[in-house]
Order: sequence, then structure tokens, then C-alpha cells
Amino acid sequence: MILTLLAFVGGGAVLCGQTPAAPAPLSEELPRPVSSMLEAQVELHRRGFSCGAIDGVFGPQTAGALRAFQRAAELEPSGVLDRPTTEVMALTAPVLGEHLISATDLAELRPVPPTWLGKSEQPQLSFATAIEQVAERYRASPNFLRRINPGLDWNAVLPGMVVRVPGVERVKLDRPAALLHIRLAARELQATDPEGRLIAHFP
Repeated sequence: MILTLLAFVGGGAVLCGQTPAAPAPLSEELPRPVSSMLEAQVELHRRGFSCGAIDGVFGPQTAGALRAFQRAAELEPSGVLDRPTTEVMALTAPVLGEHLISATDLAELRPVPPTWLGKSEQPQLSFATAIEQVAERYRASPNFLRRINPGLDWNAVLPGMVVRVPGVERVKLDRPAALLHIRLAARELQATDPEGRLIAHFP
């Protein structure tokens, strides 16, 4: 079943089996073709094609994001990171970045009540833990953050600590979205521009 909704919204959008490869050195020359699943996931997010939580592991949501990117690039929508895809998907910035934990970040953390009644009485449902907050901001899985920050005790995070994160930020599409397509069977939402070109994909 496909539901097509008129959107006529602006151009902004928020951006979501194998072990991740070692991150590329910060001094390497960029852009260059992506060379690992982690690099592909980060670049997909940067371009508005969300694969869910970044973790460096190929799965159904990554396959869906790859198919969407391939359709937008007029490639065969194989859903795999094949050679034609790597030839047009360049790594535009280092795959990992850093986030400085601030006092403001930690002040936003609130325990989440265990009951629905307790949750309904809260002015807002904030993040309960620092790792949940950082994972949401940088579209990463908590387990992936643990892997790239070995030895960090996420239960004892203090202001001033620096943690490694995927190199993604808020996405700004270069063209306005005209239609939103909600595909219930595929569990995906996609946006097309006024000419019908696919410009964004979200699981």
C-alpha cells in the first residue's frame, strides 16, 4: 500500500553481519569513493538517505537506503554496495568526528518514569542517559558508540569529555520536497522534488 501526501515543505530535513572498518585517517585526501559499509552509511545519512542507526553493519535498513540512493543516482537498485555505487558515492569528509560533552547536554538528561501515567505527567520526555542522547544526535547505535570509545564509562560522563561519533550533522536538502510517499509494506518514507526526483529516504 502506498500513501502519497502533498507536502510542499521547505528544503530542510533531519536526519538513521560485518565489523566496521577502521576509520580513515584525518589527513587523507578527500573526496574519494567509499570503501566500507561504515563509510557508506555515513555518506548516505549526509545525503538524506537514512539507514537507521549507524553501526557499520549491513542490514535491511541499509539495503533500503542504498536502493533509494541508487534510484536517485539512476543506478540499478541492487541494495548492495556494488562497484557502480561506490564510484558515484564519494566520502566527502572524515567518517568519524568528535563531540564535546557540555554541562548543557548533561542538564537535559532526565530519568524516564516507568509507567505511562508517570510519562504523561512530565513536561517533556528527555533523554535518560548520555549515550542515548549522543546516539540520537549522531544517528548512531549505542553499541557502535561503545565500540569506537573503548574504555569510556558512559555512566560517569562529565562536562568537557570528548567522545568519538559518526561524522554526520543535520541534513539540508539542496532541493525542496513536494511530495512525501509513505510505503507501509516497505516501512519507509520518501520525499520527491517538484520534478518527481527522489531526494530523501527514511525507514
